Amino acid sequence: MSRHYAWSDCVTALRARAEAAERERDDANIEVALEQANAREAWERVAELESQLAAQGWRPVTEKPSPDQEVEIVIEATFDDYGPGGWTSYGYYFAADYPTGWRPLPPAPQEPTL
Repeated sequence: MSRHYAWSDCVTALRARAEAAERERDDANIEVALEQANAREAWERVAELESQLAAQGWRPVTEKPSPDQEVEIVIEATFDDYGPGGWTSYGYYFAADYPTGWRPLPPAPQEPTL
C-alpha cells in the first residue's frame, strides 16, 4: 500500500529538513569557532610562558658559557638528609656534564634596610 502526500506537505517537510540541517551547520560552526578560540588562547599562553622563561635567561647546556663566567645550573637531584651535604644524584656526585640548563648568575639578594 503506497501513500501519497500533498505537494504542500512535501514542501513543508523539505523546509523543515533544510532548517534542521542549517541549525546543525550553525552549531558545528560555533563549536569550531570555540575550538579555534581555545587553541588561540593556548598558543598565546605558550608564547607568554616562553617569553617569561627567556627573560629569566635560562639556556640549554648546548650553549656554552664563557670559561670564567659564574653561572647557575639546573640539575636533576634529590635531597637526602643522611648524605653529606644532602644533595645527591644517583647516590653519587654531580658530574660536569650533568647540568640540564644554565643561566648567568643573578645578582645577590639585597640586605633589607631598616
